Amino acid sequence: MGAVNLINSWNMKSRTCPNCGYKYSLSEYYRKVIFNFSGSTWNCSKCGSELAVNSGKRLILIAVGILPIFFNYFIVEGIMSYLQVSIVLGCIVFGVTFLLWYFFVTSFEGFVLTKERE
Repeated sequence: MGAVNLINSWNMKSRTCPNCGYKYSLSEYYRKVIFNFSGSTWNCSKCGSELAVNSGKRLILIAVGILPIFFNYFIVEGIMSYLQVSIVLGCIVFGVTFLLWYFFVTSFEGFVLTKERE
């Protein structure tokens, strides 16, 4: 049943409350979920249900998100030769591009309902 639940979780819309269907904007998602250091659950902005990030989907997205790190040597070398810049500037360009890539990939996360509002 675990594999079936994981497959069904991919069918859910990204950044959407499973209870009421409220779709979080990117800025609200990053503010409430990514930069939320107070806990792993939060209340839906629309219906008040308690939500959490789908951990199975998050693990897969994190694996895809950090994939460029394993090829950073080749990527930085390519940046350096294409832009004709130093290794420091190549690393900075890679770092900024990597952060943008990581935030883009994690924006496809899904939510699970931990407790409906009574």
